[in-house]
Amino acid sequence: MFTLSTPAQQEIDSIVDTAKADLPFVRSIFWECAQDWSGDWALFFRIVLSDAAVRSRNRHKMTDQVRQNLIEKVKPQERGFLAYFSFRGQSEQKALQEDVWM
Repeated sequence: MFTLSTPAQQEIDSIVDTAKADLPFVRSIFWECAQDWSGDWALFFRIVLSDAAVRSRNRHKMTDQVRQNLIEKVKPQERGFLAYFSFRGQSEQKALQEDVWM
C-alpha cells in the first residue's frame, strides 16, 4: 500500500491552502490520496463552491480555473498521480453533510 509521507502531505496542504486563497468563490478544498477504480494512484480533490458561483453562468469557467490552478500548483503528474475533481455548492453540502466533504 502506498501512502504519502508527512512532509509531502504538508506540502500539498500548504499548496491547496494557497490555491484556495487565490480563488474567492471557493469555500473549501479537501483532498486525499487513494487508488482510483483501475488501481492507479490519484489525488482526489473535493471542492465546495459558493452558491453564487454554482448559480453563475460562468460556472464552467470557474471550475476550469480551479482545476488549472490546482494542477499548476500541486503538479500531480510530476508526483506520479492522476488528478480527479468533484464540485458542489455550499447549500448542497449543508443539506448532505457528507463527512468526506468536511
